[in-house]
Amino acid sequence: MNAIKVIILICIGAVFEPYGLASERSDFQQQLLVKYDANKDGRLDSIEREKIRYDKLNPKRTERRRPERRQFRYPDPIIAKFDMDEDNKLNEQEFSQARQWVDRRFKEINNEYDLNKDGRLNTIERAAIAKEVESGKFKTMDWLMKYITRPPSRSGGRNRDMREEPREKARLKVFIKSDVNQDGLLSQSELDSARADLKKKDR
Repeated sequence: MNAIKVIILICIGAVFEPYGLASERSDFQQQLLVKYDANKDGRLDSIEREKIRYDKLNPKRTERRRPERRQFRYPDPIIAKFDMDEDNKLNEQEFSQARQWVDRRFKEINNEYDLNKDGRLNTIERAAIAKEVESGKFKTMDWLMKYITRPPSRSGGRNRDMREEPREKARLKVFIKSDVNQDGLLSQSELDSARADLKKKDR
């Protein structure tokens, strides 16, 4: 008799089990059923599950995530100067302010060291900047100044540091020798002296 009762209870549980599981389904599972349960039997058969796997592997164009565009990151000294909200990165407004400041400083420095005012930095003028960089004058702009001290290569690129080339090293020595008052700049007389020495070396 007890065995019969147990069997009856098991049968009742088996009948009502799907309803219990259905009530415990998550919202995500319910969404899958709505979308993929084609025969509306309240469960996903093998064909419907295969359709889910296929859709996951082949998302529609509208559902694909676009890769985030990588934004140029200024060196840490620039970040620290303009990072107002202290999140270690520049938002759109901070980035715009940093760019304007860098552009302005770049023009100011070029104007300061372009002694002959021809609109570009020659070897001697770049050497003056190189000397200032080595002395630590441009701490915030150091990364940019090292770029400025690289002259254009014959191919048009900027992949050589003029201070590493023998010919340019010799020119730098001429500049240092001509800078009599050691102020990092060449006066007109010092510039004339440097040019005269360079002409002798180029012969």
